[in-house]
Amino acid sequence: MRLVGGQLIALVAVGVMSTGCFEETPQQRAEAVCNAYCECFVSAGQVEQCVTEQCLPDIPAVSEECMDCVVSNAQTCSALDQCTGLCLDDP
Repeated sequence: MRLVGGQLIALVAVGVMSTGCFEETPQQRAEAVCNAYCECFVSAGQVEQCVTEQCLPDIPAVSEECMDCVVSNAQTCSALDQCTGLCLDDP
């Protein structure tokens, strides 16, 4: 599996910055990371399928390190690729 990013990153960043007002659930964190990876690494028409069938079933709990890396690097897919180790390792 290869994880992916794009437009949702702005929402992820807002969610991360507003943690004091809004606590993200583990499912929301996983969906944000999967959306970021799938938007980068699969064609536009395949993003939803990538998230639901390839990424979400395999991604472990999203650590702070993974989330920070994804939020920081999602605007550049080649930079986002460096987060894979953080996001696939057990937290």
